[in-house]
Amino acid sequence: MTNFDKNSFFKKLTFLGYIIFVLLLIYVSFKIAVFLSPFVLAILFSIIVTRISKFLQSKFKINKKVSIGISLFILFTLLFGLIGFVITKLILEIYSLSINISSYSQEIRLWINSILDFMNRGTIILDKIPEQILAQLKNSSTQFVSMGTAKISILLNNILYFITSLPNVIIFLFVTVIATIFMSMDKQNIIIFVEKQLPPSWLKKIYTLKNDLLSVVGGYLKAQATLIFICFCELLIGLNLFHFIGLNVQYPLTFAVIICFIDALPILGAGAFMIPWIIITLISKDFHLVIALLILYVIITAVRQLLEPKLYSKNI
Repeated sequence: MTNFDKNSFFKKLTFLGYIIFVLLLIYVSFKIAVFLSPFVLAILFSIIVTRISKFLQSKFKINKKVSIGISLFILFTLLFGLIGFVITKLILEIYSLSINISSYSQEIRLWINSILDFMNRGTIILDKIPEQILAQLKNSSTQFVSMGTAKISILLNNILYFITSLPNVIIFLFVTVIATIFMSMDKQNIIIFVEKQLPPSWLKKIYTLKNDLLSVVGGYLKAQATLIFICFCELLIGLNLFHFIGLNVQYPLTFAVIICFIDALPILGAGAFMIPWIIITLISKDFHLVIALLILYVIITAVRQLLEPKLYSKNI
């Protein structure tokens, strides 16, 4: 084997080793994410607390410990109040949806059967569908709807179980609060201690990597989080308004959360949920809700198209 072949072989082997290392790192990260998530949240909360504390110190001339205590109280009061309201609302809506899911599946079956019967009556374009094919289509649609209903029901029950698993939630919140308090009080001391354990060359590389990650990944996540939050507010206000004026929107918070989750996924957007919802509503002849959902979808899309380039250019 020549030197060129050896170098090429070692380069390929090194590249393969990097790929395996990255895949292992991703796998391990997902495995330990549950245990590290309270500390990751604590770091984020400590950053917020530090900023509030600095503002209080500069405006009201109070010492650091008092300002941190006030900042922690303000942050966790607002946070727990919001979490309590959202969880209570979600539990009520998901429980109601899980009870009524069978009736909704029955309505979907009736819609599909009515469409097939309409097609069977024949039009200028379509000839009459044979009875065997029509029966097969009805059976397939019934099986598909039943399977989908069962999967959705299981998913809703699992979500409800997760939300109502109070011991785990209490432990998670307790660890997050304690970690936030310690990180907020001794943040500078922790940083100095870690810096003393590492050589200067490592520190330089770490800070360079941190700045690059914050400017690129952090900027992207900040822009994406802003867009999702704006979308969530638009959906929550719009769907609650529709519910208030008497339109058939029974689970505004649950639908807002689901649509925002889909909107955050790559390629997919709010339209992946809202367009089928509009079509189903149109089939059921609820034209007032169709118009309302179309207006809301246009507003969400227009706001996103307007803000997306500005936010990404500003933060990245």
